[in-house]
Amino acid sequence: MAINIKHKFISPVADDDDPNVIKPSNWNDSHNITLAANKLIGRASSGEGPAEEIDCTAVARQVLAAANAAAIRAILGLGGAALLNEASASDFLGAVVGKLLSAKNVWDAAEPVSVDYDDEIVLDFSAGINFEITLEGSPLLDEPINLKPGQSGVIIINTNGSGRSIAYHSIWKAQDGPLDISSGDTTDYMFYFIKDTSNIIYSILRNPS
Repeated sequence: MAINIKHKFISPVADDDDPNVIKPSNWNDSHNITLAANKLIGRASSGEGPAEEIDCTAVARQVLAAANAAAIRAILGLGGAALLNEASASDFLGAVVGKLLSAKNVWDAAEPVSVDYDDEIVLDFSAGINFEITLEGSPLLDEPINLKPGQSGVIIINTNGSGRSIAYHSIWKAQDGPLDISSGDTTDYMFYFIKDTSNIIYSILRNPS
């Protein structure tokens, strides 16, 4: 669609019959602005001055034709970054893609998660990084779920009595075999590293003073 301009003043004078004279109707008529292909009207030169033709690239044409902000973000490849689409602590723990991390939510995700006691304890690594368990007996630390290779953390073990012990699923690996927890009523710290989905390396710091 062509762009037309008209003079603000409209002449009320009738046209003359002389073909060699500019007529009032010529003045009153709409005038087309002519541009080269893929150009915009503007001014790229410094300072005030006449309007100029400015290049309009293919990407710029897509942006100008976009129906909404979401379409513009897609054209520019910004995704959720342009919205500060922040990952919650649970998003971080669940390795959700397409979201930004904030320092606060990363630290929130590190808060120890209380684990209900059971004779067979199954940790969910999408629910926490660090965990705390208060024993009521001598459980089996079973194979966890939602393992993320590279994740590491600590499992705080409140023995809550004496003579407790822990049995381990074969996924838990320690130097020289399974490690015992303290025999007394203490708090131990089990440090772990998920090597891969078949191996979790761990060590135990017993009742640090």
